[in-house]
Amino acid sequence: MLTYLVEVGGRGRFDLIEEIAHEDMVDEANQAFGGPPGRDGLIAHVKGFQKNLTDIQFDIHQIVGGGDQVMAHWSFTARHV
Repeated sequence: MLTYLVEVGGRGRFDLIEEIAHEDMVDEANQAFGGPPGRDGLIAHVKGFQKNLTDIQFDIHQIVGGGDQVMAHWSFTARHV
């Protein structure tokens, strides 16, 4: 989760998605807006996020995991473009 937030979300390292996300993973935020499932949905979510924001800075408050699930409590600041 830390790699996802910092490297993929913050730095656009989409090349890491295959390594860090299971092919049938669920991005609930992406699905709430009708995005595609799995890794494609994760990529679409981040690209949509980055398309409208620059100078993104993440604050990661807590990461919790158990079994095959993980959750992060995080916030960010950015400039809307």
